[in-house]
Amino acid sequence: MTTSPKVTLLDVARAAGVSRSTVSNVFAHPERVKQDVRKAVENTARSLGYIGPDPRGQLLRTGTV
Repeated sequence: MTTSPKVTLLDVARAAGVSRSTVSNVFAHPERVKQDVRKAVENTARSLGYIGPDPRGQLLRTGTV
């Protein structure tokens, strides 16, 4: 059985034609992103099978458990 590569935030950004920061803001701070851009990123993420950032990343950055 082969597994497909995991879709990343950067993959979504490239496919949507926006920056990595914009995709990050769509998931973490949607109020910072224009509605039309937010919808486009959400649709792209959905079509790629991206379900959102891995919560373990936040734990690694903050050093909290």
